[in-house]
Amino acid sequence: MTITLRIQTSKLERVIKIIEEKLNDIEKELKETKHKLQAYEEKYGVTTSQLLQMLQGKQEWKLPDNADIDIVEWEAIAHIHEKLVKEQKLLEETKQLITKQTTQ
Repeated sequence: MTITLRIQTSKLERVIKIIEEKLNDIEKELKETKHKLQAYEEKYGVTTSQLLQMLQGKQEWKLPDNADIDIVEWEAIAHIHEKLVKEQKLLEETKQLITKQTTQ
């Protein structure tokens, strides 16, 4: 069984606008988190990917013992960045689907 929803083009256009606003917000947040991640990478001389591997025990520990607070924040920012990237992708896909519907 197939269900077809008919939504006014003006309402779909409003949804697209809301999605675009959220995408702009995410882009700003991504730039901010990327800047913070790069600062930690420069400070400690390892990439965020390497940090996460060290925390999982997949790579030798190469950070100083007194970096605990930075490591906790760095890991949290890395997870936030990853979440934002996923949210951005989902919203872009949703926007494409809605845009496709408004042009048919």
